[in-house]
Amino acid sequence: MEQIQVICRRYGRAAAFSALFAAAVCLLFGAAPLARGIVLGALFSIINFILMGRGLPVRVTGDRRRVVLKALSSLFFRYVFMAIPLYLGLTRESINVFAVAGGLFSIQMVILADHAVVGPLFAARKRRI
Repeated sequence: MEQIQVICRRYGRAAAFSALFAAAVCLLFGAAPLARGIVLGALFSIINFILMGRGLPVRVTGDRRRVVLKALSSLFFRYVFMAIPLYLGLTRESINVFAVAGGLFSIQMVILADHAVVGPLFAARKRRI
């Protein structure tokens, strides 16, 4: 459980910082709706990732029917939760829906960057030492 929390914190912080950096760049160029969309999508993505991490140990234990029911209900709840920022992006002009969609993938982008870029860099550094 503690390892899951460490991973959630690590990727959550990285996603938050990257979303805030992207939003700052958008604000510098005068694209406030893009900045709001990125931050909103990233916020919901981070919360979704934390909910997945907290629910994982709970779903693994118990009888089969209960585990399947918990897993499906958690999946449904998280889909509905992820639809909230998309709905806000569609109904409000002050939030760009495409930026929200990009922000929703912020955790996935951070994980991909960590494994594709950061991981090999540190592995190369360890080999030289």
